[in-house]
Amino acid sequence: STSEPFPIEEEPKISTYIPLDELVEEDLAEEKEREVRRIEEEVAKVEYDKKREERLLKLRKQDEKRIEVAERLRNEQKKEREIRRIEEETAKIKKTTERLLAYNKKIVNYCDSSKNFYPFDKPANLNLYRSNTISERVIIFDTLTDDFETWNMYLEALQLHNGKFRYHKRVEKVVVRCFVDNKGKIMQMKILENTSKNYRYEKIAEKLMLSLDFIPGIKDNKTICMWISVPVIFSKRR
Repeated sequence: STSEPFPIEEEPKISTYIPLDELVEEDLAEEKEREVRRIEEEVAKVEYDKKREERLLKLRKQDEKRIEVAERLRNEQKKEREIRRIEEETAKIKKTTERLLAYNKKIVNYCDSSKNFYPFDKPANLNLYRSNTISERVIIFDTLTDDFETWNMYLEALQLHNGKFRYHKRVEKVVVRCFVDNKGKIMQMKILENTSKNYRYEKIAEKLMLSLDFIPGIKDNKTICMWISVPVIFSKRR
């Protein structure tokens, strides 16, 4: 007799039906969660941008402060260098003056600077060399503005620059009284007038006197010592 196969038992069917309300609630919950995440990301981005902007602003202020400090240090160093240069020039003028005084002592028998007037036939004067007639630009530290100013310096006695600088609005004048010996050398100097009330103008004017060439005065066909006054003009446009 033929054997019958074992009967195959069918698996029980599981119902996959999900109510529509539950699906809608799940979708709404996911959408709400996504929206919350998006808002949190935007808030975090805004906060990051704000912190980044604050950090950049802080760095910019630090850079500006460093630049300001560096500029102030450069200006102070520049002023120190200029003051040091003026002090060195003052020391040179002092040394030259001492040398002139020593020279004066040697010839005191026939050339006495304490004598205010010497009779003359022809007074001592500036030599009309080109080096005496060219105007110079000088830098002077002004105590009122606490800054350095550039001036045109020239000799009033030569009357060669009046046309060139006649439109200049600011003019200062220093009159230097020089004792010129019988060889045209300056033995002593005195300041008769200083309209600027700044002693630095006097120092520069005295330095100019030492660089000039003089013709000694003449009496009875002989060169003599005598005092002469040399006005020095400082001018600028503003």
